[in-house]
Amino acid sequence: MLRRASRALQHGSGNANLIRADLRCLPFPADSFDTAILTFPAPIIYDPSLWSELARVVRHNGRIVVVVSARSPSQKIEVGGVIEKIPSNQFSSEHVDVEVQGSLVSVIVATVKAGSEAQPKSELTDSSQ
Repeated sequence: MLRRASRALQHGSGNANLIRADLRCLPFPADSFDTAILTFPAPIIYDPSLWSELARVVRHNGRIVVVVSARSPSQKIEVGGVIEKIPSNQFSSEHVDVEVQGSLVSVIVATVKAGSEAQPKSELTDSSQ
């Protein structure tokens, strides 16, 4: 994905810095973002340390938007397992289905609660040292 994004930036007019990082230990200061978006996330979405790190880097009252699935309106999907893993002491969460060109897109919006304490970032370690 990083390679594709790099090629797209080289051939387009966009300007961005690409960073590869573990979502559980992001290289950004606390309160760096208003919003974080996760699209069709891997099983890491169930890892409590991911949610702690998102609470650290997203500002209070900021949002984490998780696009869980896109499907035809006749298909059913269960998102309760994801919502149950979002710490209720740090986030308020809701699930919404949005219709987009005849498809339903399941989205979870988690809002960082005011007063959630940003935890200090764990230091990245270089295994080559």
